Amino acid sequence: NDKVAELKEEAWRVLGFIKGYLGYLRDCKADERSIVREGDDTLTVDDDDALALLDEALSDTAPL
Repeated sequence: NDKVAELKEEAWRVLGFIKGYLGYLRDCKADERSIVREGDDTLTVDDDDALALLDEALSDTAPL
């Protein structure tokens, strides 16, 4: 039961992260009028923070 509770808590955290990042992407789209860019130079501090959180979340749930 403790493991299930842990997984549920982690799932809510990830869901919150995903919803927040989707909101961020929507704001970017609205601000930039749907301009598509590629490459590392488009990453901002927010993107780096989001990627770090995603990496942390994925490594925390990786099988041992």
